[in-house]
Amino acid sequence: MAALVIPIAKQEQSLSESTVILQVKFGVLGDSRKVSSSQVEVDTDKQLLRVAKKILVSNEFEAIRQIDRRVKKYLEGVCVPFETGTRFLAVPLIEDVDRKLHEFEGERAELVDRFLDSYPTLCESMSERLRVLHCPTDYPPVDLVKARFYFTWRYVAYGVPGQLKMISGRIWEESATKPRSGLQKRRPKPRCCSVNPWRVWSTTWWTGWKLPTMENRRSSRSRRWQIFASS
Repeated sequence: MAALVIPIAKQEQSLSESTVILQVKFGVLGDSRKVSSSQVEVDTDKQLLRVAKKILVSNEFEAIRQIDRRVKKYLEGVCVPFETGTRFLAVPLIEDVDRKLHEFEGERAELVDRFLDSYPTLCESMSERLRVLHCPTDYPPVDLVKARFYFTWRYVAYGVPGQLKMISGRIWEESATKPRSGLQKRRPKPRCCSVNPWRVWSTTWWTGWKLPTMENRRSSRSRRWQIFASS
């Protein structure tokens, strides 16, 4: 696989100027539950057992899992991974990637609707298949199930105030008019404020960016993170 190169517009341009951080989160209903070892008859020490049951076996549910894998694979091709759910994205690619994520969002929403339509029938069929291990509380009402499915993303840019608006006015306007999703309600502190440049430098994916000096690292702590979301 060829190394992914982050385009640098000018020689002195830093990593924070040429990229933004893309954070993507997926929500899906859990399809397994733990089972007490007392419900299993086997000739062994039950303290050594870890037993689980699948509470959902559905083509519609699997289709949602598949599109989530497609999204992750797509992002692997256009971004450089950093931490779980966090990636570096080159500024020139923001518009194209955002449009693609919106396409995935619409396709995923349709798949979730199909799953919700089949959910009542699925609950009945799983009751017959699980028999004594069936537990009605494993299956919440449809409205609560729908809330478990989400697909959100946001961009984080590190720079002067207004930099994000200059990067993409369309995405800025969209984020200002859309209601906040669960991802923004949590308002976590960006973990990437403590990026270790020596760790990033050690990866073979990065080419063409200026390694920050210790003085720059100290001064960078006083800068603000500008955050805008699209979901």
